[in-house]
Amino acid sequence: MSMSTRRALNLTERIELQAGLRAGESQAVIARRLGRSAGAISGELRRNGGREGYQAEVADRQARARRSAARHGRCHIEEHPPLRAEVHARLRRGWSLEEVAGSLWRDNPELPAMHTSHESIYRYVYVVARGELKGELVACLRRHHAARRPRRRSVASAQGQLKDMVLVERTTRYTFLCHLPQKDATSVREAFERKLAPLPGILRQSLTYDQGKEMAEHQSLAANLQLKVFFCHAHSPWERATCESQNDRIRHYLPKGTDLSLVSYQQLRAYQEMLNERPRKILNWKSPAQCFHELLISNQRSN
Repeated sequence: MSMSTRRALNLTERIELQAGLRAGESQAVIARRLGRSAGAISGELRRNGGREGYQAEVADRQARARRSAARHGRCHIEEHPPLRAEVHARLRRGWSLEEVAGSLWRDNPELPAMHTSHESIYRYVYVVARGELKGELVACLRRHHAARRPRRRSVASAQGQLKDMVLVERTTRYTFLCHLPQKDATSVREAFERKLAPLPGILRQSLTYDQGKEMAEHQSLAANLQLKVFFCHAHSPWERATCESQNDRIRHYLPKGTDLSLVSYQQLRAYQEMLNERPRKILNWKSPAQCFHELLISNQRSN
């Protein structure tokens, strides 16, 4: 019988190996029965807990992980603890992979060791991370699944909307979340006025909304705030793409199906702060809060 030394053991062979060890068989006997060299069996045990600690399924998972890591190359994130810690911290704040990668580049322009890509982070989460850590990091992703899926083209996604709650300043992408116990036209107008009245006029020149009945008092709103109100065409959410994009981020904090009547004003304020602290690619990886503050300072100086 020829002895195979190069091909890795498969799961069936590993199960037979574990059974033989429990039966008290020697490595040589097991090797002959499997058609393997004694060195192959010895190496398998050495990598996976030895004769006493060997577990077939665990050894098989670890072998597949090693093969996957070898195919994808070394993991820069795993090898650099400071970078790994920052990736973990930013994922736990609910940031997307692209936001994490972009903000690391922004915060560490002179430190290449702290730079990574969103694809590298994706691979780290799904291929390198293990056990409870992997479960935690996967749960942090805005769109997560048990195993990575390939990108698909031309796939339409119907995103739910947080209707009546979102106002986005388009220059800085700063988001205001309005608490609306009632959704009638007067409540909506008053809530919008409370949020927008304190802002300098230059920052509230227009408002774009869908054709909901809650905007029936739009003329009063426009007059009171001295702004122009525009409406999207029916079933045309792309005409207010900024809000639609931000709605997707809000879903990280308020998943679809959340009973919004149970969300307190304090919770909404906290979500607003977290949203505005997230770096944005369109802002060169600054946060909306930072850009909004800079815009306010600039406006004060010009006056």
